Amino acid sequence: MSTAWGEQIDGGFFSQADHRYRCTQGIIRPSATQVFEILGCSDFSGIAPAVMEWKRNYGQAVHLAGQFLAVGDLDWDSVDEAVVPAVTGIEQWLKKYEFECEGTEETKIRSLCGMQYGTRLDLRGTLLYHDKRRHCIVDYKTGSKRSKTWDWQLGSYYVDQPKVDGGWIGVVAQVDMDGKVTPHWVLDLEKEKREFQALLVAAILKLNNGMVPLAA
Repeated sequence: MSTAWGEQIDGGFFSQADHRYRCTQGIIRPSATQVFEILGCSDFSGIAPAVMEWKRNYGQAVHLAGQFLAVGDLDWDSVDEAVVPAVTGIEQWLKKYEFECEGTEETKIRSLCGMQYGTRLDLRGTLLYHDKRRHCIVDYKTGSKRSKTWDWQLGSYYVDQPKVDGGWIGVVAQVDMDGKVTPHWVLDLEKEKREFQALLVAAILKLNNGMVPLAA
């Protein structure tokens, strides 16, 4: 359902136009990535706006195609030529690990120790890890430089996941423009969740004390 605050999602609302999350009362909440930006963990100020816009559009196209791939519903004729190598790489990677999708593009307001934040999880399902089928959270990244924030973001997605036999693992699938996919496995999601919680506390303290605006 669409409202003045955006599309209704689990726990609140999300506006695609300005990428804002709001709780059910309409109060703006930070996204997981905004938490990192508020604390200076992610800084793109040195990148030209035109380059940032191209990278953003490229990443969104790769993410969208990857999600359709996971559910077996990708129309290859609709894929932009610029992202075909990356999408082909993702297709091969999903087949290699025999990924079975249980959820894609899950957008919701999560709550961690009473603190709310917004997330959009790329993929959730099962795959083969060392010949064992494991429940897994998958996050696509098209950035060229590995960042610790990637692990913390998986920790933010792990919040509220149901308990499953064998527990959850996470993987950041780093996709380059030539189609090479490098998996970064995160086996201790509890640790990443605890560290994200500490970051969330610090970010909300800054927001509540007017030390930083919540940018769109």
